[in-house]
Amino acid sequence: MQRKMTPHDVQEKIRSTLRLTRKRLKLSQKELADKSGVPLGTIKKFEHTGNISFRQFILIYAALNDISQIVYLTSSQDIKKQPTNN
Repeated sequence: MQRKMTPHDVQEKIRSTLRLTRKRLKLSQKELADKSGVPLGTIKKFEHTGNISFRQFILIYAALNDISQIVYLTSSQDIKKQPTNN
């Protein structure tokens, strides 16, 4: 039986994947900071802790990947209807 992923698991996976993508593209953290507009210190903190603002995440993602992937993943047609707890 597979364990359900937690928000922390997802955060760690995204942190790791974006770090590996940066390295695969042979970008230093400084080069990613320049390309994305996100301060170098924030990129260092993100790659270490996984904590970042949503806007800064989008800026980094756009510098490394096709940003339309995020829009696709979050489009209403792809989100399964979840029961509400009302």
